[in-house]
Amino acid sequence: EGEEDLRSRLEERAMERTQRREDLRRRYERKVASESEESQQEKDQNRNYERRRRELQRIEAKERVYRLELQESERISKQELRSQQLFLAKMHRRRWLLARVGLRAFKDALACVRSKESSADSKYARHLSAVALQGWKLYTMPYWRRKVLYHVHLHGALHRFLARFRLARAF
Repeated sequence: EGEEDLRSRLEERAMERTQRREDLRRRYERKVASESEESQQEKDQNRNYERRRRELQRIEAKERVYRLELQESERISKQELRSQQLFLAKMHRRRWLLARVGLRAFKDALACVRSKESSADSKYARHLSAVALQGWKLYTMPYWRRKVLYHVHLHGALHRFLARFRLARAF
């Protein structure tokens, strides 16, 4: 009887132990499942947050690039405007100078032609006086008319004329 009693007690204890183990396992599994659900939600939230953050960074980078490009284009357009103004001022000055120089050279050439020397020099001067006059007309004209009348130059004869009379070339 004592042995059977002991055996039945041991069996009961073993049963209780297995029962407790199963309960613990079930509880642990429930806990893990609930934690995993929470962690899954947290992971999703983190992922969404990261995605949003990345999108914002991308948008900010695009905006930064756009702003930089805008500043650069503004700077370039300002530079272009400045250089254009400078160029126009230079052109005006040059045209004015050349008109003066051309007119003086033309007067010198006419004086040379009027003096009754029929030398080669005076003949060349007579030829060039016309060119000088044309050139003087041409260089005091506005740009578009100059472009239309470019053939009047006679292949840069005006430049040769100015060089012959030891005058500074404006161009």
